[in-house]
Amino acid sequence: MTKKEVTDRDEKLKLLKEQITSALDEKSIARQEQLKELSRELEHTAQENRMLHKKIQELSHKIQNCENCAKLKSQLKLIQDSNGKRLVDVNILKPIKEKGKMK
Repeated sequence: MTKKEVTDRDEKLKLLKEQITSALDEKSIARQEQLKELSRELEHTAQENRMLHKKIQELSHKIQNCENCAKLKSQLKLIQDSNGKRLVDVNILKPIKEKGKMK
C-alpha cells in the first residue's frame, strides 16, 4: 500500500466514524426528548392520581359522616321482625342470612 492509499483509507475511516457518531448523537437526542416527554406525562398522571385520591378520601369522609346514613342506621335498628331479630345488619347495611334464608 502506498502512503496515499493509507491516507485515503484513514480519511474514509475518519469520515465514517464522524457519520456514526453523528447518527448516534441524533438518536441519543431523540431518546432524551422521548424521555422528557414521558416524564412530563408521568408527572401529569401522578398529579391526576393524587387529585383523584384526595377526592376519594373526601367522599369517603362525607359518607362516614353522612346525616342521612346515621338516620337510616338508627331507623334500621328499630325495625325488627316478630322474633325480635333485626332484619338488616346496620353495620354493613346488607340483609342477614340465616341458614340460607333471609330473616
